[in-house]
Amino acid sequence: MANNNSEIPSVSSKISPKDHVAHLLFHLHLGRERLQVVPGLYALGTPTAGSPVIVTTNNMIKFDALRSALIGLDIYFLVLDTQGRDNWFMTGKSAFATDELIRRVKKSGLKDIVNHNKLILPELAESSFNDQLVNERCNFNLEYGPERAYDLPEYLETRQLTPEMQMVRYNLWERVGLIPTEFFNFLIPIALAFAFVYILGGLLPALATAVAIVAGILLFPLVLPWLPYKDFSTKGFTLGLLVTLPFSLAIVCRNPFEWISIITAIVLLIFLPPVTAFISLNFTGSTAFNKHSKIKEELVTYIPIHMILFGAGILMMLAIRIIIL
Repeated sequence: MANNNSEIPSVSSKISPKDHVAHLLFHLHLGRERLQVVPGLYALGTPTAGSPVIVTTNNMIKFDALRSALIGLDIYFLVLDTQGRDNWFMTGKSAFATDELIRRVKKSGLKDIVNHNKLILPELAESSFNDQLVNERCNFNLEYGPERAYDLPEYLETRQLTPEMQMVRYNLWERVGLIPTEFFNFLIPIALAFAFVYILGGLLPALATAVAIVAGILLFPLVLPWLPYKDFSTKGFTLGLLVTLPFSLAIVCRNPFEWISIITAIVLLIFLPPVTAFISLNFTGSTAFNKHSKIKEELVTYIPIHMILFGAGILMMLAIRIIIL
């Protein structure tokens, strides 16, 4: 269906049963590449030249949450191609985010559709765009509104960001919502890792490996606020130590006087916590805890350490296997 005034595709604020099914498939990681909104300009209701323009990602879940929160309002949506991501943090303050916005503004002919030069984005997107460059290249100014969609109606009426609107909670339910996608991403790696470590070290090390991976996927987002330290890598490493330690103790207690058991227990504590820590980094782009620059700094700092510890642990396990044979 097209908008009557300008042939702009129209969307409804109603979420249909088909949409709910699509959301479920998205969270189950089934056909996610098909569950993206086509980038471009959309109309909600019957917007006029003076109607606000809200910039959003092409993630279907994000877009549907946005349109369903604006019942009865007349809005333009400018959907950017973020490759289906539901956040701005992974784009960073780079040519990608800024150039994509400028490209969509020009391609949609937005300057000929509205009689103002304001583009509204969530406040947390501020670090991802070069405001000055956007203004210079397409004569639009960026206005940063609330992050949560349900705060937009009040904001659009007052154009004032309240302290409540600016507060980012990242509560338990939001963290739980990240788990299904991550879990389905790691099903095959979990099986392969279990089989590989089982061949090298037996059942307990294999179980410890599977638990360390699952801890990074399932436990980390649940216990995130209570883990010590600020960096996600350190939080993940701590969690990895906590879930690996019982398996190491079990291996030692099973054969307390065998040096191979002691070394195997130590090896698990060397190479499994980095696995949990590495997986935990998947959640950096889904939170407001870190800015893009901080995320990049953490990746550069900790990933080499993870790789060294993991590689050393695997080599030690191979050496133990060779000695046993």
